[in-house]
This record gives sequence, C-alpha cells and structure tokens, in this order.
Amino acid sequence: MTATSRLSATVVILGQVVTGILFAIATPAAADDSSLPGFREESTTFTPETNTRRALVQVALEREPADLLIEDVTLLNVFTGNWETHQDIVISGSRIAWVGDSGAWGGEAKATRKGKGLWAVPGFGESHKHIESSYLTPEYEAELVVPFGSTWTVEGSHEISNVIGDRN
Repeated sequence: MTATSRLSATVVILGQVVTGILFAIATPAAADDSSLPGFREESTTFTPETNTRRALVQVALEREPADLLIEDVTLLNVFTGNWETHQDIVISGSRIAWVGDSGAWGGEAKATRKGKGLWAVPGFGESHKHIESSYLTPEYEAELVVPFGSTWTVEGSHEISNVIGDRN
C-alpha cells in the first residue's frame, strides 16, 4: 500500500463515520468495500438499551409521540445550581426524552399534565460510598435511599466480606 493509498483509506474510513460525503468523494469508482479495514457483511443488532435510547431520540426530535408531557414546572439545573422556571418535561415509557423551555418541544403527547407550582429535580446520586460498612445489602440500602431521591451510586465494596461473612 503506498502512502497515497493509505491516506485515501484513512479518508474513506473517517468519511464513512463522520459524514458519508467524504466516502463518496474519496472512494475510487472501482473500489471493493470488502477490502476496507473494519468492513463486515453482517447486519447490526442493537441491544435493548440501545433500542430504548434510539426511541427516546425519536421522541425528542418530535418524530414519535411522547407518553406524557408535563408542562410548566420549575426545574433544578444541577450544572448551574439555578432553579429554571417554565420548563417542560417529555416522558416516553419510563424515561425522560426531553427537557426544555415550556412550549419549545413541538411534538405530540398522549397525555398532558399541568405542572405549575411543581418542582422537579433529577435523581440524586452518591459518587462514592461503602454500604458494606453499614452491613446492609445493596437491595436493602436501595429501599432506604430511593424514596429520598438517590437513584444511583458508585460503590466501592472492598469490604464486602462484612456483609457476606463466612460465606466468601
């Protein structure tokens, strides 16, 4: 492979991923796709989580209807620490698909609820903790903290033998 053809192959790969337009411009007329690095003939199968996220994007882009639109809430912006008034929350299934200024999302929703006077916050989380030091199982600890807004944790369970005991 010459330096020029290596450069062409790199442009083709980047063009394929980034824009698709470079691919059409950089590919010689008689190129065989199977000779490209990373080429595979099989179709792509997505995981259930990926399919859920793809569906959420379609709702956020107003291409598919939402299940619920909650209008005009006051929302905590955890990046700025500010309360933002007049915000809408778009729900699809059990997930939030879109959040933004009231009236800005132009899609359709199966149900709409007025949220004036309601305050919304994202699920809080624990960035570092050791529940095993409390002798609680993860399931029981979740029962205790989820009602208070903690929805995720980064667990450092180096002392798990405290909970497991002599069964390890």
